[in-house]
Amino acid sequence: MKGKWFLTVLIAIAAIFFSVSLILFLRAGRSPLTPAGNGAGDQAESRGDVRLFRATLYYYRESDSDLVGFPREVELPGNAAGGYRRFLEILLAGQPGVIVPVPEPVKVRCVFYLPETKMAVVDFSETFDGALFGGSQEELEFIAFFVTNLCRNFPEIQKVKFLSGGVDVRAPGGHLDWERTYTFDPAWISRP
Repeated sequence: MKGKWFLTVLIAIAAIFFSVSLILFLRAGRSPLTPAGNGAGDQAESRGDVRLFRATLYYYRESDSDLVGFPREVELPGNAAGGYRRFLEILLAGQPGVIVPVPEPVKVRCVFYLPETKMAVVDFSETFDGALFGGSQEELEFIAFFVTNLCRNFPEIQKVKFLSGGVDVRAPGGHLDWERTYTFDPAWISRP
């Protein structure tokens, strides 16, 4: 009788150990940073390896001090990885008659989405720290440009953080706090 009880306890301990080990092993494979997906939800229509995404691209114009929306269908990768980055590439390419408020030679390195905090992290090339902004208005236009386009087109994104070369941005113009996260402000969009 004593042997059966000992064997039962030993099997129970082994089962608990195995279960805990399995859970830890499965969690270790997950990264806290989820590579950018397209987050298209019901705004996208699948076409093989690309998704047709109905977006509104927000730009500045010479005649407007606020962002103006331009509806457009864009193709994003059909897989989750790279959707946000491709969206930003299309956005930064601009279109006739608009202003893209991104100083040269700033480039987007990568974009991550953190689902736990509903935050997109946009990582720029190292040249971002040396970018020349004319003042706080230009810095704010840059921030509003990215935050508005990401938050308005991807409902899962509620705030945006900026990095340069994978680390917090040192204030390029010295006017705004670039280490904080930014949320969308409806006042940034031009009213018809």
